[in-house]
Amino acid sequence: MKFPLSLAVISCILVSCGGPPPAPQARDLAPLIIPSMNAPAAPSPSPRMTPDPLREAIVLLKKWRAEPESRDLKSRVAEAFLNLARSATEKGEQEKARGYFRIVVEADPGNAEAAKALAAAGTPLPSAGLNVEASMGEAGDTGGMRVGTYHFSVKVSGPALARTGDAVVNVLEDAYLKVCGAMGVNPDGKIPVVLYTNREFHDTTGLPPWVGGAYNGTLHLPMAGADIQQPLVRKVIVHEFVHAFNFQVSKGRCPTWLDEGLAQYFEAPRPAVDAPFLMRTAASGNLPDLSSPSFLIGSRETTASLYQMSLAAVLYLEKRASLSAISTFLQKLADADDPRGAFQETFLFPYGELQSATLKQMEKGAR
Repeated sequence: MKFPLSLAVISCILVSCGGPPPAPQARDLAPLIIPSMNAPAAPSPSPRMTPDPLREAIVLLKKWRAEPESRDLKSRVAEAFLNLARSATEKGEQEKARGYFRIVVEADPGNAEAAKALAAAGTPLPSAGLNVEASMGEAGDTGGMRVGTYHFSVKVSGPALARTGDAVVNVLEDAYLKVCGAMGVNPDGKIPVVLYTNREFHDTTGLPPWVGGAYNGTLHLPMAGADIQQPLVRKVIVHEFVHAFNFQVSKGRCPTWLDEGLAQYFEAPRPAVDAPFLMRTAASGNLPDLSSPSFLIGSRETTASLYQMSLAAVLYLEKRASLSAISTFLQKLADADDPRGAFQETFLFPYGELQSATLKQMEKGAR
């Protein structure tokens, strides 16, 4: 089973800036993590926020789980996952398509297209209560040990990771208390996590060897052999948790710059912003806009500048308003018909001026 970039929110850990990157080692993990698909469909002069189809479908599924008697939600869930199943089928992603078709049949037992597709694949029809984790690319799940707490459900892929699972849960719980306490809001329900060996992770996701984590509604982490006590390893786990937090609180509508900016904000220690570097890059005309359609586009140097700019923007908003205001904006995104209006209402200046205002603040600080 592969995770196509068009459907997954991928987080990549960069370990070098030139030449073929080595296989990830615990001591080399860097907190530079890149998502690919919570950006606008096309570049624009200022940041935009457009959720992808999988995220929208997951949000609908969770709403239906909370309101199982809602006919409207059942219909919308069936339609959303039917579209995902058709897309996956066209791409040859049969396991993923079957997982989506199973949800369609659960929501709409009379859907002939889904029932026919499952019958042709020899897949039994689902019983009531198909879980969200299974709906998000885990159709090929072959089992494995599970550990967890009230906030996390962790699947350990392979017996060698059993001890690691407990250690990762402890780090996640610490991150949960820290982030939720600072932001004043808690995600709904348990957050699913899958731990792999490096080979299992890259075989499952189809991602290159230098990628060190992925989030698509489930946290996917290659942790075999990693020393959880190493600060950089812990930073990666915390960083990925913040992605899950942002996704759940904003219902999948958190823009890339805010998603990555907050993830870096909560790392310990927090990365430093190289203001002279950003100002030089901006003066040369080589600083990408925060509206870049993907943090994976361009060189690693370009990616590094986007990460720096994302963290700088979050720090600017915290200084200008507060972390509480940033949390308020994140929560508003969940139901905002006009994200730009929600931004201006929260921070009292236009959304399109975020990057220029952040750079101006840096210039003042440099004088």
